[in-house]
Amino acid sequence: HDEGTDADVVLSLAKTLSKEEEEIIVKQIKEKRGANTVVRFEYNPALVGGVQIYEKGSFTDYSIQNSLRTLGKKLKM
Repeated sequence: HDEGTDADVVLSLAKTLSKEEEEIIVKQIKEKRGANTVVRFEYNPALVGGVQIYEKGSFTDYSIQNSLRTLGKKLKM
């Protein structure tokens, strides 16, 4: 993820979305965050599935990669 972006919301996904899917997501984000919200999509196959969301200094990880990492840590306990 590039911290030097002008985007308000960056979605990092494991697989490429269709233009239509991207448009639906952007519309939903703009309805919640405002019409001037800038959304950018990044694609990272290492995530396996799910999404990572970067939004104005915060980070939320709903990726399968993160779930597997968390499970691995629990199994080591």
